[in-house]
Amino acid sequence: MNDFDLYWKRLMAPIRDLERRVAALESRPSRAEEAGGVALVDTLPPAGKKGRVVFLTADNKFYGDTGATWVAFH
Repeated sequence: MNDFDLYWKRLMAPIRDLERRVAALESRPSRAEEAGGVALVDTLPPAGKKGRVVFLTADNKFYGDTGATWVAFH
């Protein structure tokens, strides 16, 4: 292996590492995909599904389920 090949290998190592890390992230579902879609509701359902998001048509606000209660997003 000549000097150019050694330098090229050193130069490309961080790029290949970054490519591997990006590929690993892309293979995982996003937070939105894990939580599911946003449901349109007229009344808030019982809380208990942590991470769920709904849009309440009665007041035109988004709400998040903490697992114990609903919290309005402002």
